[in-house]
Amino acid sequence: MPPKKQFSPDFCPLPSIQKHVKEVDLILESVILNHLSESIILCGPSGCGKSVIVHEALLPYSTDKKLQAAHQIVHIDGATHCELGACVDAILSQLQPNKIRLRPNGSVVGTAAEKLKELTDALAGVSTRTGKKAVVFVIDQLENFVEQKNQLLLYSLFDSAREQDLPICVIGLSTVLDVLEKMEKRVKSRFSQRVMTVVGNLFADVEDFSTAVRFMLERRLPDWPENDIAAIVLEPACIALVNRLFESRKDWQAVNMLVEIIAAARDPNLVDVPEPATFYGRVSDFFFADPTQRLIRDLPHLHLTLLLCCFEFVDTQQEDTFNYVMIQELYATSTRQKTRSVKFGETFVRGAFFELVDYGLLRPTTTKPRNEPQRYHSLSLGVSKYQLRGALKESDLGSLPTDLRQWCEAHM
Repeated sequence: MPPKKQFSPDFCPLPSIQKHVKEVDLILESVILNHLSESIILCGPSGCGKSVIVHEALLPYSTDKKLQAAHQIVHIDGATHCELGACVDAILSQLQPNKIRLRPNGSVVGTAAEKLKELTDALAGVSTRTGKKAVVFVIDQLENFVEQKNQLLLYSLFDSAREQDLPICVIGLSTVLDVLEKMEKRVKSRFSQRVMTVVGNLFADVEDFSTAVRFMLERRLPDWPENDIAAIVLEPACIALVNRLFESRKDWQAVNMLVEIIAAARDPNLVDVPEPATFYGRVSDFFFADPTQRLIRDLPHLHLTLLLCCFEFVDTQQEDTFNYVMIQELYATSTRQKTRSVKFGETFVRGAFFELVDYGLLRPTTTKPRNEPQRYHSLSLGVSKYQLRGALKESDLGSLPTDLRQWCEAHM
């Protein structure tokens, strides 16, 4: 039996993380060290720290050479691997990385039963080669496997563990809190009493949040002295940004993104590194800038004018939807009233309108009226008057046709 592992000295010091990590560790210990089969589901909103908890729990096992030989980790993503054949292939490629499989034209060969037998044989082979070797399956977006046809994979994993006495651990991550209720009884029973709810806010205060940033920086930049890491975190501009992130987000996703940006800026190959105030100002813009406003601000004049025409049409005509002809007529009327306006031809106007659709600023309605052109949404197009007003510059208003400019000034 492999030696009892100890928690890594790099173990995250936050009590809220420790509590969840130790709970997952108990599951891993019973599977990897005691050769039992266990399962657990971590539920919580996106960015709440589910992946961090699993990573921290697995860390002592993946960094110890003797423990490395006692288990194998397989990662599955429900977003891309929920189809049975593709999922089995993804598992086999991780269980048997040196085995070459020929798939003509990238296709998945074999019936569902054949694929599942191939998976069962591979799992059995993992244990028989080196004694009992545990297999830990980490399934992200588990909710994509709860469709009835996709639960066959989960059942097969549990069935293999039971029939062949294989030590298998299934760790599911899901943003759907009632994901367990949607499973079949035979699968659901395997997760009974093993659902951990990870709250969205794992940080009690901004000090906890700052501690997490420093901890992840030390992990990300292992060759840097602790004093240098501390100097980065204590930089006034960094403190201000951390405080703002805590007030607005408080999630691990923000911590990881901030750490990656800071680490990238410390690349020794960079020639021009900005001053801290400038650097963190740019990082703040990255986190808090409205992407829709940025897109509108960068629109060519014709596109911006047409977008404003859409808003004016909805406001003045009291209609929620419109088609291209309606907006083209409003645009033509507006430009005729301003003799110095650049008058684009119908081909350019049509192209600009449908580019707004491609950008996602205009969205087609789900139902198309018979014998009528496609209609589009305006007020539900994912951009509000507030965002539009924030993106407009004085120079934009001055270049608009008179009646359109007057409408903007009156209503925005």
